[in-house]
Amino acid sequence: MNLSISNMWSSRSFAQKADVENTDLFNGIYIPQEYRKRILRHLILNYSSNINGMQPALFLAIQGHRGEGKTFMLKTLCESFNIEMEYLSGSDLCGSNEGDSKEKIKRKYEAACVKLAKTKKLSVIVIDDFHLSIASDLGENVSKTTNSQVLIGYLMNLADSPYLFNVRIPIIILGNNFKNMYPALIRNGRMDFFTWTPNLDEKVNIVYFMFKKFYPEIKYEDIRRLVSNYPNKYIAFFKDVIQDMFFSNCDLMVKEFEQRQGNIRLDEINELVREFIKVDNNISYEHLSNMAASRNLIKEDNFE
Repeated sequence: MNLSISNMWSSRSFAQKADVENTDLFNGIYIPQEYRKRILRHLILNYSSNINGMQPALFLAIQGHRGEGKTFMLKTLCESFNIEMEYLSGSDLCGSNEGDSKEKIKRKYEAACVKLAKTKKLSVIVIDDFHLSIASDLGENVSKTTNSQVLIGYLMNLADSPYLFNVRIPIIILGNNFKNMYPALIRNGRMDFFTWTPNLDEKVNIVYFMFKKFYPEIKYEDIRRLVSNYPNKYIAFFKDVIQDMFFSNCDLMVKEFEQRQGNIRLDEINELVREFIKVDNNISYEHLSNMAASRNLIKEDNFE
């Protein structure tokens, strides 16, 4: 089966981290080499039908702290390389009847295999928050159901015999921590693991290009200083700072809305938003710092 996967690798330069602008940006989002290479390696090996008799693991488990960009970077990669992503969340793998969980992913996998065999269009199944699914052992205080046993059995069988219609669909699972995964499922050959913990340079680059998308004149040095001042904050924290800055003129917008006393249509709402939400490219570090400090006052632990 020739899926022309070599073009997917050769279209980007992965040999060295030379120019961030050219080799590490995907739809304007910076994706570190290590993260994307682990994903693309998993995809390519699973799509290939000739690896000298070797069979790669069907599952790739990516674990790491919440808010560090695991999901949005994976989605961006799939979009950039025209790979169709079949998405499931851990909560999707639930059901009131025996076998419901197994049937959900079974239908998804079989449909993806049929489509790949017919169209040759690459796809991947992604299961987010897998650490919260019934496929994890969440401890003695959480009851084990027949559903979880059936699901684990199906996933193990799928990992051992993944081919359907002479193709297989790679599966990537995401979660905060997989230490409670059932041992039989993570046996060698069934699942590969990757722990995503961005270093300072990777985090600075990710955050810088997040800002640059909305504020093209933002200074790299200012973002590096900002990120360095909040070493324990995840990438999602800085995304919230961007949102706070972007919506900082909402008070004037709300005041205008109130003055119209309900005499406003949907198209006028859009005009109202465009009028009051404007991008200021002349952002000082002091303003960045103040916005981050305000966001930092929000106690994230109260909302988890």
